[in-house]
Amino acid sequence: MKISVVIPTYNRPEALHRCLKALLCQEGNFPYEIIVVNDGSTVSYDDVMRDVKAINSSIHVAFYSQENSGPAKARNYGVEMAQGDYIAFTDDDCAPHSNWLANLIVHAKEDVVLGGHTINAYRSNLYSEASQLLVHFIYAFFKDQPSMFFTSNNLWISRKAFRSAGGFDCTHFTTSAGEDRELCVRMGFLGYTLQWVSDAQ
Repeated sequence: MKISVVIPTYNRPEALHRCLKALLCQEGNFPYEIIVVNDGSTVSYDDVMRDVKAINSSIHVAFYSQENSGPAKARNYGVEMAQGDYIAFTDDDCAPHSNWLANLIVHAKEDVVLGGHTINAYRSNLYSEASQLLVHFIYAFFKDQPSMFFTSNNLWISRKAFRSAGGFDCTHFTTSAGEDRELCVRMGFLGYTLQWVSDAQ
């Protein structure tokens, strides 16, 4: 079983650098690759990619670019380029715990969509803290309901299921504005099970 981690990025090389450093230190004996899709950034990522290759050359890190079209299309593009049986989505401003993938892979099934627990690292930022508290509340409120969903910064799905469902809706969601919720609800109606993994942080 191979995993592909897909990350859209836009004008945040420093944040992406932290994200990739965390991903290159994942624990567990399983193959995985990292797919970065640059969504039309106006800044250079050359230093980031050069440093990442120096950190861990054994992990394949691919960097693709598209015209600025939003994260939904970037994620779809990343999945098309991916080789993994399962796709783990995160964002460029996230730093996955070293056991993130290991804790997701034990629950992997083709007909199950997994979502993990995200912790706000910017506790002094009222907007970030309020946003994360709201997500925690919504997760609890919609648990086991048809409207249950997971955010795309901590989301796991089989590549076969993702492609069968049609991926993220990049026609109606050209910015980061609910495309993850729409995908999860759509997959629920298609018969897939959504499961929360609290220790996938």
